[in-house]
Amino acid sequence: MNGLFLLLVLLLHTAPARAGADADDPPGLQLSADQDGAAGLVLTTLQSIDRSEEITATGQVLDIQPLLTLRARYQAALADVALTRAALTLAERDRNRVAALNREQIVAGRVLIEAETRHQGDAARHQAATRQVTALHNEAIQTLGQELARRVLTGQDGLLDDWIHQRRVLILVSLPQGLAVPLNFATVQVSRELDRPTARAARLLSAAPATDALTQGETFYYHAAAEGLRSGMRLQVWIPGRNTAKPAVLLPYRAVVWQDGKAWVYRQDVPRHYARVEIHAHQDYGPDWLVNEGLEPGDRVVVSGAQTLLSESLKRQIPAEDDD
Repeated sequence: MNGLFLLLVLLLHTAPARAGADADDPPGLQLSADQDGAAGLVLTTLQSIDRSEEITATGQVLDIQPLLTLRARYQAALADVALTRAALTLAERDRNRVAALNREQIVAGRVLIEAETRHQGDAARHQAATRQVTALHNEAIQTLGQELARRVLTGQDGLLDDWIHQRRVLILVSLPQGLAVPLNFATVQVSRELDRPTARAARLLSAAPATDALTQGETFYYHAAAEGLRSGMRLQVWIPGRNTAKPAVLLPYRAVVWQDGKAWVYRQDVPRHYARVEIHAHQDYGPDWLVNEGLEPGDRVVVSGAQTLLSESLKRQIPAEDDD
């Protein structure tokens, strides 16, 4: 008798699942007209949004002062090369003049020796200055990589000037460990608020020579508009994945309720009937979630009152547990 009564109760409170629903989905919740009105439920219709699959990574706005210091040292070394080259040229002319006069026996050999000594000293200083330029160039390549080193040392195309005047910023992006380089990552999206809708485009500059100490993944230099970004800021990075665009729905986070560490929403299948749908995977999109499994465009979900429905669902499970 108890079993028959329980069966009748379940039939009253459970409506047929939507076509295609998983047999393991929890039963739906059927409310009476009075219950539905008293619950004060607010629903919204889910809209589709097309987005490519994205990979998340981390980034940091770099302080360019070390780059400017390296550039200043390099420029000073170049100036030293120019000065020592000029001194060497004069010393060479003087030595040649004194040598000619010595051959004519106009000046003594001692004067020629002094001129030769000055020439050798200037040649040694020029060689040392040249080696310093080479050393700084190699240092830049080792610490910055070929492309960034070239831009820093030469100042070509105005990008360094943009960094100096804070029109753009230099960003180091670190991929998760073991992640292969995506096929399309010439442009990524970055945001300091971890808010995908407000992210801005960042353009690839080059690969970085050193791995990230924390992620141990590959690293790359990007640059982006500087508005709102400051040196040292940590950024969230969204990198286009390998897959083509996949349709998804934009799910308001306030529609989500949690039970046993799982995320659920209540979808209205027919008037006053609400199916509980588990959200297995999602992408953060500002205050909302992008979901491409379990929900479809046009679905109506509860955005206010879902916790009430969850409590009612749990309450209605109690007789079944007691009967066991």
